[in-house]
Amino acid sequence: MSCYIELPVEVIEYYKKVEKLLDPLNVRLLSLIYKYGPGNLFTISRMLKENSKKIYYRFKILRENVKIVVRALPSITSIGLTNNFVGIKVDYRKISHLEDIFTGLKVPAKTYRVYGNIYNMFVQMLVPSEKRDVLDEVVEAVLQREDSSSTYVVERYCESYTPQIDFSKLSLKFNPWKFDIHKIKDLMNEGRLKLVEKQDNKGLDKIDLKLLAELSRDAALSMSKIAAKIGISPAGLKYHFDKHVIKKRLIRSYYIYFPRYPPSASEIFFVKVNFPDTETTERFSYALSKTPYLHSISKQIGKNSVLALIEFHCMDVQKFLELMSKLCSEGVVSSFSFHHVDREHIYVQYIDPELYDKKSGWLIPDDLGLAESSRDTITV
Repeated sequence: MSCYIELPVEVIEYYKKVEKLLDPLNVRLLSLIYKYGPGNLFTISRMLKENSKKIYYRFKILRENVKIVVRALPSITSIGLTNNFVGIKVDYRKISHLEDIFTGLKVPAKTYRVYGNIYNMFVQMLVPSEKRDVLDEVVEAVLQREDSSSTYVVERYCESYTPQIDFSKLSLKFNPWKFDIHKIKDLMNEGRLKLVEKQDNKGLDKIDLKLLAELSRDAALSMSKIAAKIGISPAGLKYHFDKHVIKKRLIRSYYIYFPRYPPSASEIFFVKVNFPDTETTERFSYALSKTPYLHSISKQIGKNSVLALIEFHCMDVQKFLELMSKLCSEGVVSSFSFHHVDREHIYVQYIDPELYDKKSGWLIPDDLGLAESSRDTITV
């Protein structure tokens, strides 16, 4: 008697895409796009010693059929911003209104996610350096008004590091990544990843910022299309890209997005890990960057703590918890916590160029726009 399980259509479609990604030339192509960006396909074709038309066609297939998304990652410190995370534990009945308030704040960029455990809400906000201390006051004012019994933390982090995905480690198996989660401990002995904390504002103008905003949404857009959207000539935009964005290194890297797992087969977490010293912090960060799980990782300013956005196959979550518990018992890790991401409640606002002026810098109200985003005025 034969027995088989019929896979959902979306799972079958996922593995069809994986099969295309496993092509050796596509793996090499994506590796170079991560480093140089999709705007340099002609140069990349020469590096690969392939016909440029062939490379352009392959990238088109990867975008349209495989649904690869390439985004530029702006260097936030180079444009005068700080990376902040706010964790809020509040009455769940207040969440909806808090969403409205945080959505309305006038900060250059923000992301909020609603969680199912420790924090009901987790907000990432990119705030100008000079407004960093105001953020604590704004959050406290919001929560005093909405729910005085709520608790929160505001923590400042360095720029997030986003590792390159090694697509060659994909497979067509049930768990598509060829990786043993227990190797994380061994990888800690192989290297260190220093996550930079310094603030390095290199200055920019509004055209630079508009260009960065477009590339952070879709780095595969042609310069001519971006120029038309911004309202500048293609030649003028190319000048800004070459002489400002590239020369000043306003793009730190490119991010290639492809779902790590088939639909409904994974869970996403923010994992905060505290360490006894700097060396262990850097070794753990390095080890995690070599896994297929990591989306991004950032170090808390002035502390031996990191915050990592990780996606696990459902069957690997327990294994990771066991590994972290073991590292705690051995004294390698001081403590750690998990914050589950609810994918159905995510809001993302990319960098807003309209909040910037070349002469005045970031045009951010003293209350971060709180009075306008709230139903009633809140004084900070």
